[in-house]
Amino acid sequence: LPGRRSVEQVWYTGRMMGEVVAQTICGQPTPYEPGPWFNSAKFFDIEYQTYGTVGNTLQEHEAEHYWEYPDGMKAMHFVWNKKTRLFHGVNAFGVRLRHACFDRWIRDGRTIDYVMKHLPEANFDPEFFDTHEREILESFSQPNFTQA
Repeated sequence: LPGRRSVEQVWYTGRMMGEVVAQTICGQPTPYEPGPWFNSAKFFDIEYQTYGTVGNTLQEHEAEHYWEYPDGMKAMHFVWNKKTRLFHGVNAFGVRLRHACFDRWIRDGRTIDYVMKHLPEANFDPEFFDTHEREILESFSQPNFTQA
């Protein structure tokens, strides 16, 4: 698949592949269409989620914004196209996000500006947890944030 690794050893791709194979074996040929990349995991007491493409180094056409809570236990890393502002993806640590929101935003070709404006819709933290969308948006709006 274009833009995807040839081997994706995560539970959800295995489940999707199994469903495609089962449908095909049962006489209903089904294409494998996994949609935008995502993964989620929990390392001890910190949750990690990734939606879309966030490489370990920026491509020449990409820009980024990194936000971190002062205690270092929560962070978000956003990546988008510098020229078009098309949102590429996000990594989140210690912040729970709604998969359906990011999947839709990536499939719909939303911009980073749209994502930031609608970020509260993606929050999936349990009741009584602090939310940080306002802080993230304020840090994003500052003129000196990282836009490599």
